[in-house]
Amino acid sequence: MRWPGIVVVAVTFAILCGCATRPPCGERTFAFGRDTMAFDNELLWDYCVDEQGKRTTRPRKPRPEYSLHCFPVARAAKAFFLNARFDASQPMCANRDYRRLVRKVMHAGPRRALPAERRIMIPGYPDLNAFSRDHELLLKQECGTAVSSYFQRGHWRMILPFSAGRRQKTAEQFCQYISNDCPVVVHICTFPSLTINHAIVIFDAVQADGKIAFRYYDPNFADASGDLIYDKSKRTFQMGPNGYFRGGAVQAYQVYHKWNY
Repeated sequence: MRWPGIVVVAVTFAILCGCATRPPCGERTFAFGRDTMAFDNELLWDYCVDEQGKRTTRPRKPRPEYSLHCFPVARAAKAFFLNARFDASQPMCANRDYRRLVRKVMHAGPRRALPAERRIMIPGYPDLNAFSRDHELLLKQECGTAVSSYFQRGHWRMILPFSAGRRQKTAEQFCQYISNDCPVVVHICTFPSLTINHAIVIFDAVQADGKIAFRYYDPNFADASGDLIYDKSKRTFQMGPNGYFRGGAVQAYQVYHKWNY
């Protein structure tokens, strides 16, 4: 199919589906280092930028065993936040029982929160970060494959234009979710260049000097958070340089919140 045909189909799809959604209200605040994984989604490439700003890449050796899983990891972090509760006072259970519990959390998914009385209890641990330190392999096996990064259902959105008005609306929606203590899984991209095509989880927003700094958890870096900056006057999103992106303007939109995303 030619690109114009894809765009027409996607525009029609977006109009029919609508853009508004009501954020679920959380009972606590998402916290970095508590509600995040203790392991990294590893990079396949080493990225280098020279003094002229030219970026070069080279494959990592040895090849990472766990990479291209940013979307599954981000999805899992939100699913655990909404649908699991941890109780360190309870005795630990067998690995097979933890696997069953993780599968229940992932089946519940990140698009809606279970009622408090139905949330899946994970015994023996105080939070997801501690649990993921001891059960890294189990979570890597159960949170989703790299294929689900390539075929995440919301990818259709990135081929459409992002207007200044739409970016403003997106920033307002991010703030609305965060004010309701609900983390937001965000697809960060540049299209069609795809110099970045990545998933992060934003969980806080600080407004100052005409900008909003959206604090985010990056599945690639378990030990450090970052900021996605929205400039109110320019109505643009900016992401700073890191180990895989040289920094600059990006497009941002929410995924894992509606059936078509």
